Amino acid sequence: MSYETVPHLIRNWPSGATSFVDPVQRDAADVGRQELTLSGAIEASLDHAVYTYSPTAAELGLDPWRTVEAIDEYLDGERIDIWFVNGACRTERIADSETRFFIATRHLTAEVA
Repeated sequence: MSYETVPHLIRNWPSGATSFVDPVQRDAADVGRQELTLSGAIEASLDHAVYTYSPTAAELGLDPWRTVEAIDEYLDGERIDIWFVNGACRTERIADSETRFFIATRHLTAEVA
């Protein structure tokens, strides 16, 4: 299955070294996750675990990853409900949302029959 992803931004240095521009994407790559667009996350959440990342938790030394159970888009297309596996729900306006969604990279490879 193919989901709409956000490419990891990598900087190439003159010395030949590379580094991630975004530290959240670096953390995602370290644990084998790829960032998704909102539409990709909504689609992926139907079949696979999707995760959100909390920079605040990471700064405090806590696990920054939260597993998403489902993402429901409102009929007006302006808001989403993000349901977590612990039963919590958060409603966000799409235009104001800073939530970033991730999926395990193993779910991005094409399945061979």
